[in-house]
Amino acid sequence: MNKNGSLRFIFVRHGETTGNSSIRFFGKTDVPLSDEGHKQMKAVSKALKSEHFDAIFTSPLCRTIEGARIISGDRKIPLFQMKEFREIDFGRWEGLTLEEIEKKDPLMFIEWRKAFWKFDYPEGERRDDFVEKVKSGIDGVLSRINEGTVLLVLHKGIIRTSIYYLLGNLDNYSENFQADLGSIHELERINGTWNYKKMNYTEHLSI
Repeated sequence: MNKNGSLRFIFVRHGETTGNSSIRFFGKTDVPLSDEGHKQMKAVSKALKSEHFDAIFTSPLCRTIEGARIISGDRKIPLFQMKEFREIDFGRWEGLTLEEIEKKDPLMFIEWRKAFWKFDYPEGERRDDFVEKVKSGIDGVLSRINEGTVLLVLHKGIIRTSIYYLLGNLDNYSENFQADLGSIHELERINGTWNYKKMNYTEHLSI
């Protein structure tokens, strides 16, 4: 990873979707923001209105693109869609709730809860492939932007993996990482070292 200059990454998880992303596992499925999701992104826009963004990065999925456009408003900020930031493919668990997954695949559900970070979703994306994909995406961002402030409107799994990668903590991964819908996370790189400045900030959503 390039380590030149002072750089801020502000990650935002997209808002609620028509598919109820708050309770259902939507990865590769392209579901748009719901009315509630639009409200959440407008709240994020208000919270970040004083920020100057040098670039915005999203996945190719419409829920992140919509969110980014709402947040940026009428500001002319370059927006880049990156295939590396597409959420993980949950395979035959796509669109299911926790309860539905447990009922459908009880033994696999137990294995998943025991070894989350090493688990490969049935008929879905291999965990190692997903991690490498996200790392490649972050490296791609860093190859474009050396300093300034970057907005990344992404998915929970992408945000989690990106942050652990930047902090050098992929080997100490915790499944308890929180990234609520509409949450803001901020990392800053100073003298080559990344530091967590804001974690799962959601106060703007309650105003």
